[in-house]
Amino acid sequence: MKNVLLANKTQFLSYSLGKLLPKQEYDASVSYYKEELFPEIPTDHIHTIGRFSNYIIDWHSGMIHIQPAPWLRHLLEKERAEQAYRHQNLLERICEHPESICHFYRKWQAFVQAHADKKFHISFDFVLHFSDGSQYRILQQILQLVRTDNGSILFERGIWTDVSPFRSKAPLSLSIVAENGQEILLENPPEDKNESQPDISKREMQILELIGKGLSSEQITDQLCISKKTLYTHRRNLLKKTRCKNMAEVVYRQVKF
Repeated sequence: MKNVLLANKTQFLSYSLGKLLPKQEYDASVSYYKEELFPEIPTDHIHTIGRFSNYIIDWHSGMIHIQPAPWLRHLLEKERAEQAYRHQNLLERICEHPESICHFYRKWQAFVQAHADKKFHISFDFVLHFSDGSQYRILQQILQLVRTDNGSILFERGIWTDVSPFRSKAPLSLSIVAENGQEILLENPPEDKNESQPDISKREMQILELIGKGLSSEQITDQLCISKKTLYTHRRNLLKKTRCKNMAEVVYRQVKF
């Protein structure tokens, strides 16, 4: 594991993730971390649409260390002071749908393990519901994964962004994007999957299959002998029928069925 810069430990609030984090196997004879638990998180290159806070997850111990902005620090400290005696695992209690977080973590962990030689931008969202009635939609963006020699995840570093004003009513989702910007996975939690199969025509299915194979718009129009305008109409109809945000999500949705 590479050397990292240290940050002030007092800046962080620490909580157990409990069942929210998948279990991994570690070599107990190796000392993986000491003071390196609190590395500096560079944020100069981060562009967000809301207020954000840094976090570090120690996968070995199952702890999350949050370096919160004032608004989040106030809520977490107040919640911990008032409710910690009732439930030691604070985050598991205040996450409105903890099963969704578990599902997302299992999903992207399996994906990353299967593509260990590549880098991806991973993000998903969840809802924090505090005892005073306040509720916040949080987007978790993973900026860096630090691994052990056997490939197990040791540290996860990233940011929590308050996206409540922008995504309060949108369904929870997991997104994995390749370095070239192509979205290769968009996943909704299990409870959002009980939707009926949309009525997709034979031609629309052909287009979906070709998109899934990685063909460009020019290649698809040539192979199906259709104009770009016709292709655009089919794509627009597919998005409307499936209520998806992009074609990558349409392809993934169709594979599920």
